[in-house]
Amino acid sequence: MDICRDEKQQELLWELGKIEIGVGTLNATNARMADAVKESVDGLREWIKQQPLVHVDESPWPVLGLKEWLWVSATQECCLFHPGDTRSRAELIQQLGSRFDGVINSDDYSAYNGYEVKAQQKCASPSFASLQKSCEIEPW
Repeated sequence: MDICRDEKQQELLWELGKIEIGVGTLNATNARMADAVKESVDGLREWIKQQPLVHVDESPWPVLGLKEWLWVSATQECCLFHPGDTRSRAELIQQLGSRFDGVINSDDYSAYNGYEVKAQQKCASPSFASLQKSCEIEPW
């Protein structure tokens, strides 16, 4: 998977600090960084899979006019972000595996519904917002 295309990185660096950087420099730096952190990130991903409770969510991440998705798997101790091309269950499976033996806390998005998990806790905030909106509607 192309984690973060050159154009995305160039745009981010420009937006953050008006930094112009060439593609060759980006690629060389990314390769060094990827090698340096790969073992730690892989270890963290495996550690998260063993936790009793993981909060998961996805947010739209517009990049150069394209809708991408930024996924997060979070525990009390850490957050692991995953840039994804889709909002599908495949992204969730890539992060937590085809089955999660703990509890996931999520919103009611369909990618989480039916995912094989020991237990699932739904975030109440979207439900409360829907309920409040329903109460504001005049029945006649």
